[in-house]
Amino acid sequence: MIAALLLCLVSAFAQTRERASPGYASYERANSPRERASRGYASYERANALFVAKKFPECFEEIEKALLLDPGLVPALTLKAKLAIGL
Repeated sequence: MIAALLLCLVSAFAQTRERASPGYASYERANSPRERASRGYASYERANALFVAKKFPECFEEIEKALLLDPGLVPALTLKAKLAIGL
């Protein structure tokens, strides 16, 4: 479980470093957020609602669906990390 959390955090950190490169901010402003355009974003939103409702097994299943559709979906990775540490 700790290994999964660390993997999620390392992945999110690596993507954050990529975004810190020059010119990324202007690219991000010029385009709609990648996360909302993601095929897995709807599953992430369902997972987030399930997390708020404290339906953790169902939440985990929806996160997995979201990450199958988009393995780099940062909000889903973050939610998976929260779920792993029991927030």
